[in-house]
Amino acid sequence: MKPSSAAMAARVGLVFFALALLSCSRPVQGHSAEPNAGAGTPRSLRVLVTGDVAGMIEPCGCVKDQLGGLDRFATAVLEGSRAQATVFLESGSLFYPRPHIDNTETDELLMRAETLADGMRQLGLVAWVPGDADLALDASTIGKLATRSGASSLQGTPPQSIVREVAGVKLGIFGLHSQSTARASGAQELANALQSAASNLQTQGAKLKIALVDAPLSQVTRALHQSSEFQLVVVSATDVGLGADSDGAGPQLIGSTLVVSPPNHLRGLVSVDFTIKGGIYEFEDGTGVGREEQRVQFGQRIVELAERLKQWKQQGQTEATLAAREADLKRMREKLADLSKPLAKPTGSHFSVGSVAIDNKLEHNPDVKRALDALGRRVNLGNRDKFAGRKAPPAVAGEPTYVGVKVCETCHKEAATFWRTTRHSGAYKTLADKDRQYTLECVGCHVTGYEQPGGSSITDVDRLKDVQCETCHGPGSAHANANNAHFIQTKPERDLCATKCHHSPHVDASWTVSEAWPKIIGKGHGE
Repeated sequence: MKPSSAAMAARVGLVFFALALLSCSRPVQGHSAEPNAGAGTPRSLRVLVTGDVAGMIEPCGCVKDQLGGLDRFATAVLEGSRAQATVFLESGSLFYPRPHIDNTETDELLMRAETLADGMRQLGLVAWVPGDADLALDASTIGKLATRSGASSLQGTPPQSIVREVAGVKLGIFGLHSQSTARASGAQELANALQSAASNLQTQGAKLKIALVDAPLSQVTRALHQSSEFQLVVVSATDVGLGADSDGAGPQLIGSTLVVSPPNHLRGLVSVDFTIKGGIYEFEDGTGVGREEQRVQFGQRIVELAERLKQWKQQGQTEATLAAREADLKRMREKLADLSKPLAKPTGSHFSVGSVAIDNKLEHNPDVKRALDALGRRVNLGNRDKFAGRKAPPAVAGEPTYVGVKVCETCHKEAATFWRTTRHSGAYKTLADKDRQYTLECVGCHVTGYEQPGGSSITDVDRLKDVQCETCHGPGSAHANANNAHFIQTKPERDLCATKCHHSPHVDASWTVSEAWPKIIGKGHGE
């Protein structure tokens, strides 16, 4: 089927866009050279950034070799800042995991936030722009946490900024949360705010300008196509929503601005090294960020143009038209080959980008590790005492309630025997072994009927420990009394696993229900 003229025009437009890129390689833009700077020893400054920590100071432990942990993150920051002058920044929600906190969680989450604030002070956090979860806190709480962390909170309307001199570099840091702009205005409003902030920082003498932006990456990139006054923009991972793990996004150049979006939950650290020669704040790309983008673009356009040429030949296009497009294809291939050569060492001011995964290859910082262990014990014991005697809501008259696996196995011995071979049967012990059985963030997925009518509570779990039958099949009292399959969910919905407990960050990114399902099927239990 022949393509429409509109579709053909669109595709040809992509080809000519790629050809235009042949002459569009340029460095990250600064505004000016320092008037009194000579051509002596280059200055260097490392900027370390993370985003959307959201109070996740240690991985939940549900998955082997999980990324994250304040103790390992501390090792990465301290190692990264050892050799040169460093500025450490964060973009997005820092202290709390979500905007709306249940009253039962307040004490536990505050203790976690205070431990995180102490850690950030130790690591020298300079500034952060609060996200939705932080902004939902009362002014007194967020103010105390900011003071405790030693970092500048770039919140408020109008958006806030600071200017610092680090290793002889006049550094301007601007914080922008999308609540500070009209959300409906989107990219245009963000572009206006960024342009205004850059001008203000320039007036204050800032040479290297960094924006911390808590807004969707797609919206930020659109805004930067309209205004690229900053040399570096750090974007938090708001697109995934609080609670889910995100690997962030790869660095990219938009106009004259380097954009990075680091992993959340302390799972990664991005470093940007700026080398300033002769006081020039126009930076070459020393990593190949722009080159890689162009390589991808040219590769895609080459494939597309080659395919179009085949079609044009079949359609009987003129020799002149075909020759012109063949010449275009040759130039694009030559450019792609040039972009694939080893990157030349920059001769002027330049930046380079790197990243560190916070994994088990990193040692635990001993001071931070002790603080985390002490926090875990304090939370566990505190909740044990605070919620002593707490019961789940009472069973509803006439409705089935929870009976526990001992009742189930009086008739379903084979199924119960198989269940005891699965990890579900030891779910509660995994918490108790780590002194986490009274941790609100964890216990609900390691017991049965948590906070359900007639079910378990944080301290009342004796007959409902572990992920028992009724987690998947529903309360069993009516079924047990009537011995009738109509009163029980004989086969649970397959998506129950993913919606109830097995979701990010409690599973590996590659986890699927289809892969996990066979592990809970056995004799007397679906087999």
